[in-house]
Amino acid sequence: MSLMAFGTGSVEIFCKSQPVTLRDFLYVPKLSFNLISLLYLFKKKITVSQTEDKFNLECNNKKLLKGKIINKLFHMTYTLPTTLLTTNNQLLWHKRLGHPGTHVLKQTGLPFKDATCSVCEINKSHKQPFNHQFNSAVKLLDFIHLDLTGPIAPAVVSSF
Repeated sequence: MSLMAFGTGSVEIFCKSQPVTLRDFLYVPKLSFNLISLLYLFKKKITVSQTEDKFNLECNNKKLLKGKIINKLFHMTYTLPTTLLTTNNQLLWHKRLGHPGTHVLKQTGLPFKDATCSVCEINKSHKQPFNHQFNSAVKLLDFIHLDLTGPIAPAVVSSF
């Protein structure tokens, strides 16, 4: 089985308030989980300590990530530190992410409270159906149809 990588990128992990940049990560959209090479982490001076079913990633004896070992794979559990974010305004992130539902915003790890977005409220509202009943004119001048814009310039070709 082979998977197609569509690009590369970098990730920053903060170690003693200094970022450790992990470069040349592959973007593989069909992969349902993230993979990190332990050899790459060792080259970045990140150590791995483990027990029978748990592990820690450390840099200068400071814990970066922790996780569980399941079926010989390291499953990382982490939370996004909100202190490292430039903003945690949920309405701003709601707009940046294209107005997703609340279930998507809860997955970002940002502090979340139900808030109202005026754009979402307008787009979720429905117009009442038009009343198709039209009363016919009973007497002269009941309905008047006027051309309020005046003559149209240029004039329409006479053959039409």
